Amino acid sequence: SIDRLLPALGPLDIMTQAGHEFGGVNYNFAVIRDSQLAKAYLCAPYDTIVNRSLPNRKKVYNIELFWRVVFGLHAWRNLRMHVTCFVTAESMDDRTTWRKIQSSREGVLFKYQAQMEEAYQNQAIYKRSEWRV
Repeated sequence: SIDRLLPALGPLDIMTQAGHEFGGVNYNFAVIRDSQLAKAYLCAPYDTIVNRSLPNRKKVYNIELFWRVVFGLHAWRNLRMHVTCFVTAESMDDRTTWRKIQSSREGVLFKYQAQMEEAYQNQAIYKRSEWRV
């Protein structure tokens, strides 16, 4: 429950989804307890670019590595939650920057096989157990 989760999050803690980080931080799902930290988190990409805060501006950053650097610049702690979802697609022809869209035997479209398999494994574990914090 939220009453148990919030006390576990410290003032600089941001909980993000594992399985999407690709060498950095998955930015698209985050749990944050404090509104000021949430505001700083949402403004951080813009502020980092405008203030030229990246330590190596000649380096090419993918979005996940960029976020890892942003977390470091702000001394935020990245807590990880288990993989619960995976990147899917609407069709085999969807545009992707990494390999081609694939289809499972069941007809589920996916981008990263290991990510999909881990999500399904975790789903099976969650169905067999009860939640505890």
